[in-house]
Amino acid sequence: MRQSQHIKDFVQGQPGSEDRNRIEQSFEKEKYPRGHKIISNRQVCRKFYYLENGLVHCCNFADGRTLWFEVEHNFFTVPDSFMHRSPSAQELTCMEDSTVYSLSRNKLQAHCQEDLAWANWWISLLEDEYLKLQYIHQSLMYKSAAERYRELINAIPDIENRVSLKHIASFLGISQVSLSRIRAGKQ
Repeated sequence: MRQSQHIKDFVQGQPGSEDRNRIEQSFEKEKYPRGHKIISNRQVCRKFYYLENGLVHCCNFADGRTLWFEVEHNFFTVPDSFMHRSPSAQELTCMEDSTVYSLSRNKLQAHCQEDLAWANWWISLLEDEYLKLQYIHQSLMYKSAAERYRELINAIPDIENRVSLKHIASFLGISQVSLSRIRAGKQ
């Protein structure tokens, strides 16, 4: 997946060592234990994240529905809160001990205004995220729960060992009983 290489390619693609140092210094490394809430309900998301290792779960605070999982070597944030500086209706929780790099919105904006390479990287990343969201939306509209389950297992083969079946069922928009039937090949 192209997206997982963005941070590495961007840093390696910079011509001078001072540029590499500036990029590396822009991201803050943070380690979180399992269960840590990176963003809680009604908190403004002021950072953009890169997951070096671990697994992050995003859920809608109002109904607890799982919206997505993010695995290592991917970027994530709460888009509406990050872009509009508004209180989040979602929570980001580490489902495993996780190492995360974060970049504040203010630093990102400053870098994009100062450096065309940063701006191009950000645009490319946003394009990838938009395509990913479009794919998820179309999957929810046109694919059965069994098809979505198989795609999830193909995308994250060890997901069932990393999160509870309750969260997987919630992500698929089905009951745990329906998920059990799908897993048993009865649907």
